[in-house]
Amino acid sequence: EWAALNIGQRKASLISGASYIDLKNFTGQKNTLEQAMQWPRTGAKVDGFSIDSSSIPKQIKDANCEAALRASVEPLIADIEPGNITEETVDVITVTYSDYSNNGQKSYPFIDALLRKFVLSGGNYHRTVRT
Repeated sequence: EWAALNIGQRKASLISGASYIDLKNFTGQKNTLEQAMQWPRTGAKVDGFSIDSSSIPKQIKDANCEAALRASVEPLIADIEPGNITEETVDVITVTYSDYSNNGQKSYPFIDALLRKFVLSGGNYHRTVRT
């Protein structure tokens, strides 16, 4: 529970959450090359409306809070390792199989839903915009 965490644990969780959110492929561009994080951004739009380049939208902040809460309990990103490789030869045909193992990497649908309108299409996101 968040209330039970000390200030140092809360700060570490917020940094982990922000780092996780920062990996997303957002619309628009960072304001400057030197800025450390992805937000604030220029050229970002939601539902056809431009987002103020000096602000961070509430949904981004909410996603960071949710990610921080989860990061306070467990790492958000797990290392992914290849699984066992099996090779099978029948006559002249050889087929190689690899078991995929993500070592418990979790997905976070609620965080993804909060960020949905701010990320570029890709992966599970296929946004259609009428013109």
